[in-house]
Amino acid sequence: MDPRDLNVKADWNCRTINFNADDPEDLALAESISQVGVKQPLTVYTEDGKAFISDGHRRHGATMYAIERLRAEIKSVPVQTEDRYSSEADRVFSQIVRNSGKPLTPIEQARVFKRLIDLGWTEKDIQQKTGLARQWIVELLELQAAPAAVTNLVATGQVAATLAMSTLKKHGGDGAKAAGDLTRAVDKAQAEGKKRATAKHLDVSEKPKPVHPDTARLDALRELAGYVENGTDTSVSISQEDDATRDWVVRVGKNYWTGNSFRDAIDSAAASLARESGE
Repeated sequence: MDPRDLNVKADWNCRTINFNADDPEDLALAESISQVGVKQPLTVYTEDGKAFISDGHRRHGATMYAIERLRAEIKSVPVQTEDRYSSEADRVFSQIVRNSGKPLTPIEQARVFKRLIDLGWTEKDIQQKTGLARQWIVELLELQAAPAAVTNLVATGQVAATLAMSTLKKHGGDGAKAAGDLTRAVDKAQAEGKKRATAKHLDVSEKPKPVHPDTARLDALRELAGYVENGTDTSVSISQEDDATRDWVVRVGKNYWTGNSFRDAIDSAAASLARESGE
């Protein structure tokens, strides 16, 4: 089908931006399409005699960029049609399950969940369909309902979604107080030459309580996961080597850290994170 004949509903896709030429990954996709075309079919549905995209907005954006800016001669792209009985909720949910390319960020996931709630789904429905923890779903819904001062910091990568959610929880869901804490944390991080604020940049008004070592380790793992939550490789795993060493390994994307025990491996990863933050 001619990509020029495909329609995109404004704000239907939950991605912040369907295609961004300033994003190296998006630009690489456009360059690839200009050379070899689109290999994975876009999914469309018909409404009022027009074909609308329900899956493949980024590929379509990259295709149009390749045609208009890279002068690629692309006459058609492969498409497949939605099941005739698909509902609007089915199409919205597909943004989670069909997303095999660039993963949705937590903020974008939250938009999908909120739209499903508006269409009559419950948190339990979303949990059963996605296999995600219900607590994660609830916290993302709370995050998307927070003031723009909070969500913008997450969307721009200045704070991790996990940090924003924990700060909201600390203030009992008071978005204004959470926004104040996070904004001050970002200012402090930028004063240190850092691009992203972490928990250490938050102001602590009361005397800190003793932290159990394992609690600190869990926080370290959440911080490590925060580095990849907006990236293309969100693989985070902990395993024990099946060899003579029997070492434990923490893997985040292409990086890994080892230790003689489960705790040692996490401590090694946390120490590496601390060194990186100090650079």
